[in-house]
Amino acid sequence: MPQLKFTTLDVFTSTRYKGNPLAVVHLPPSPIPTSTLQLIAREFNLSETVFLSPYPLGTIRIFLPHTEIPFAGHPVIGTACLLGPKITTLYCPAGPIKISHTTAPNKTVTTAAEIPHAFHLHTGSLSKDEVATLQPSLPLAEVEDIQTISPVRGMNFVAVRLTSVEVLGRVGVGGKMPYARLDKGAWGAGFVGGLFYTFPSHEGEGGGGMLRDEVFHKTLRETLRVRMRMIEGKFEDPATGSAAVALGMFLSLQEKKRTRGYEILQGVEMGRESHISVNVELDEACERVEKVELIGTAVKVMDGVLECDQDDGNDGNDDD
Repeated sequence: MPQLKFTTLDVFTSTRYKGNPLAVVHLPPSPIPTSTLQLIAREFNLSETVFLSPYPLGTIRIFLPHTEIPFAGHPVIGTACLLGPKITTLYCPAGPIKISHTTAPNKTVTTAAEIPHAFHLHTGSLSKDEVATLQPSLPLAEVEDIQTISPVRGMNFVAVRLTSVEVLGRVGVGGKMPYARLDKGAWGAGFVGGLFYTFPSHEGEGGGGMLRDEVFHKTLRETLRVRMRMIEGKFEDPATGSAAVALGMFLSLQEKKRTRGYEILQGVEMGRESHISVNVELDEACERVEKVELIGTAVKVMDGVLECDQDDGNDGNDDD
């Protein structure tokens, strides 16, 4: 019965018990079945659990409580913060991720990850009536736009733009699971989450004192502030890096802005305020994403050891 060391961190915050919790489990050199890793992730029951391989250094796999996913933002930032400056690349199923660290005068370390991306705007979209079925508390008149977006294959978000922070607070948890009309083929499967967002109108809402319409339509600032929530049925995520990246790419392509930064505030309604930064660069024609960076901080909460019972079930992956 091997013992596995683990660390938990709160990600996209420098304050413990804020941000998004993450567990990073250190794997031994000998392989552990995927089915066992899934059981461990289910035991932690966090939004994501990372399994860190000893070789090559920085190789990770990311699990939800019920399935493995190719990429997620807060596991990347949290793992990179844990490993520190010795790591310059993380390797996940979505592709290699370049990592850099910056230390502020107050000793706060900020981590930037150059995210592998294959942005896709799906041709189908939900109607306002369908969104109202999923979220009965949302008045139809307060829904401004609905699109289905993917930062990479296997990660999909129904992005619903709302009129105000007050309306964003009405989004309910515990309703029906989100669904989407995904394009057929390679884009037709994977995780689906409901991404609700708005542009705050004043400092108290995280808006920096600029009117929402002025920020969005006239793009008076190089950095656009956004309030966001990510809902999946009965689950709300305090900070969703993959959704933040997807939204940043979508907004940049929509407004044809070659370089744009986004400061995204999430988790406020559930008491786990999270600060996510995204930088997006487009090509000269502003038709394709050339580079996207996800930026944030993390703080360690605990270290521990778990007892690992090998699962004898057949997980369908003989290589693990």
